[in-house]
Amino acid sequence: MAPVGRWKIGDEELGKKDDDHRYRGKLGGGIPPGPDLRGVFRPRRKRIIQVVIGLFLLYLFIKNMPERQSGLTEIDEGMQLPDQQPSGHALQENSKSQEPFSAGQPPHSPEDDVDAGKHYYNGLIRFQRLAISLQQAARFNGNHPVNKNIVFAAASIKSISNLLPMACEMARWRRNYVHFLLTGREELSIEKILQINGIGDECRITWHDGRPDYAPYSSNFRMEVSSTSAFDHVASLISPQAFIVDNAAIEESYMLKAVRGVAREKGKALVELPFNANEGLKWITRLDSGSLSSWNSASVEILVQAPAESSGSLLRLLRSLQQADYFSSAPPRLTIELPNKIDKPLQEYLYWLKWPPPTSQQDSGDYQSLLTLRHRIPDHASNPVEASTRLLESFYPANPHSSHVLLLSPQVELSPLWYHYVKYSLLEYKYSHYGHEDTANLLGLSFSIPDTYLDHVTPFKPPLVDVALGADSPPENGTGSPTNFLWQAPNSNAALYFGDKWKEFHSFLTHRLSSSPLTEHKKLISKAEPAWMEYLLEMASARGYFMIYPTFAEGHGIVTVHHELYRAPEEWSQEPKAEKEAGVDERLDFTDSPAAHKKHIEPKLGTTSSLLSLLPDDGDLPEVPMLPILSTSGERLSFHTLEERTEKYAKAFREEIGGCTSNMNIPGRQFEGASDLFCDGDEADYEVIVPVPKAKPTKPELVSSRLENLDAMGKRNNTTVDVPKPAPKGGEYVPIGLF
Repeated sequence: MAPVGRWKIGDEELGKKDDDHRYRGKLGGGIPPGPDLRGVFRPRRKRIIQVVIGLFLLYLFIKNMPERQSGLTEIDEGMQLPDQQPSGHALQENSKSQEPFSAGQPPHSPEDDVDAGKHYYNGLIRFQRLAISLQQAARFNGNHPVNKNIVFAAASIKSISNLLPMACEMARWRRNYVHFLLTGREELSIEKILQINGIGDECRITWHDGRPDYAPYSSNFRMEVSSTSAFDHVASLISPQAFIVDNAAIEESYMLKAVRGVAREKGKALVELPFNANEGLKWITRLDSGSLSSWNSASVEILVQAPAESSGSLLRLLRSLQQADYFSSAPPRLTIELPNKIDKPLQEYLYWLKWPPPTSQQDSGDYQSLLTLRHRIPDHASNPVEASTRLLESFYPANPHSSHVLLLSPQVELSPLWYHYVKYSLLEYKYSHYGHEDTANLLGLSFSIPDTYLDHVTPFKPPLVDVALGADSPPENGTGSPTNFLWQAPNSNAALYFGDKWKEFHSFLTHRLSSSPLTEHKKLISKAEPAWMEYLLEMASARGYFMIYPTFAEGHGIVTVHHELYRAPEEWSQEPKAEKEAGVDERLDFTDSPAAHKKHIEPKLGTTSSLLSLLPDDGDLPEVPMLPILSTSGERLSFHTLEERTEKYAKAFREEIGGCTSNMNIPGRQFEGASDLFCDGDEADYEVIVPVPKAKPTKPELVSSRLENLDAMGKRNNTTVDVPKPAPKGGEYVPIGLF
């Protein structure tokens, strides 16, 4: 039996291994006291320096990763305003150091298209650079539905080369934020693309690389899905007002299918350019995002009234319509009002007429006719009221904001570029964000300048301007430059009338024909013009409306008015018979006037490939406040004077024609209506204030009201003004007409 004393607890040497021997101090700790042993566990300075250097090297490695560096450059340089937008070279200054999108050939998977040759890959889609450039969306107001963003997009190399000059030209005008989205299979760097196309630092556009990984090996289905996803991301984050792409003969079909679907789903405008757009459609680079956003929605309907028993001039007009260039825009509808008797040449021509002129795509089965023929039943001549009513009933806008009517006389012949100018001027003056308030009183656009004033006697002289003095100051020495100008006179030869104003004209004529004028209205327009012109002139004078008349390069134009086959309007054709019955036979009148046979100078129709070559100032359409304005008689006015005359005319019109009296409180102006100009029995709309005799007049109390007013330059502003408030009972109140 072993002695018990060998297992005493205090004996550290008994029953222990050598490595278990530890020093225990007074407190039983395992670390001996003294500075030497404690120094073993203190951090050393050399080790700290090594850790710091290691972290610094790791930071430099992460910061200088090639792909991330390029992305940071895009964010820092690309998120600027249009006048500060960096060039494409600046956005991709480190593109040479970028790694390829995908290293080598992708592995095969069960989803691959084995019969597609090289384009077989259907794997997961990754955008390696798109997210980085889209982070700048906030700098371009991408979170606002209305902004200045326009996106050019291309997949094929040829389309990139076609679109780049137009994108750079649009950026040069600095009216939009111009973006360029790539969605194709080619893995060329953006810097290489710019170098190939000869684009330098002067082209300030923002690039977005929407090409997926393994793009060269991707199937058509994968490219369509990736393109759709790229367009969807761009539409959601940048919210462009329009996409601009190349035509289907050059561009990849998967890309066009993707952009059409996204544009339709997101409600974005889509501009598909035709052949030779760099030259023929260069004018779209002058339009802002507001104009381009209405590219697809703005529609035009052509209205032509055929003369009776005279088809020669109408056939000439129809041929010029068919020979015109309608590029890639939606063609206008065509409505022809036919007389009761149609001669044989016109019947044969209408039998074979197809409108719009078929294209190669439409011949394949997608053709849809936009032609409407209206044949008149009564065989007697119309009176002025019937003729005016028939014209207005021929068109009514379904959407007054986007549907407009273009009136063409059978006497006119059109240039092949006429629709270019119609589309350009319509988008600029009706939908531009820059001049929207300035065009509130714009009745329409005229495309020809008359030879005489409305009396068809006095020769018309277009106003000249001195650029240094401005629109309100005519040249002192009688010389100056021709320019577009504003005139209150409507045009019956070739003019486009806006849908909202045409709808108001419907309302005006409805009340006008049912009114009972106190005095006989003095006719201001010659009977060589149709009767509806007189009614439209009344409305324009009561509202302060005006039309824009154009100016082209010397000796050129887009419309020619021929006079050799002129026929007087049907509503005035019965007057010679009355004179004959009174004993006057025009066949026995052997007098003549040399002035009536003065040579008519017809402008040369523009046949060049570019509309800009026919327009002054490099095709830049002048703003409305910068244009001179003429009264109906041709007197040069200021916008302030026009406002005063409009107020005076409207007051007199209400009392003499509208049936109103001075003691009626006329309601405010109606939107797209004209009932405020008439008092035709709608007692609910008009408050009659009867002054009480012997009542002491009280001063009208001034209240604040929000009104639209014209300033001295004709610009509409929502300003707070003081207007008289109706006096209490027994007081006297003088109504004020609001325009």
